[in-house]
Amino acid sequence: MKKFLYILLFFVAGTASAAEIPECNAKTVGMVQCISLKECSCKLFRTSLINNDAGGYRWDCGITRPQCIDQNKISDREDARPYSGPDSVFIQQK
Repeated sequence: MKKFLYILLFFVAGTASAAEIPECNAKTVGMVQCISLKECSCKLFRTSLINNDAGGYRWDCGITRPQCIDQNKISDREDARPYSGPDSVFIQQK
């Protein structure tokens, strides 16, 4: 009985998270979506025989993609504000 519940929970959790991310297909090419704090772009990838990679439409969330950060949340924090000290400091030698 426990195995059945774990399997059911696994499938329910998997379908709930997949419902949030739109499908990447020919109609959504160029669309940008925030997935796992990355700004992912829907692209058409070509088939690569060298890498054994099938072609098709996929989300590009690679290392070169920028992070998607809510700028409003950052600017509200005190420690994220720009430096408000003097432009330069003069040290006098004795």
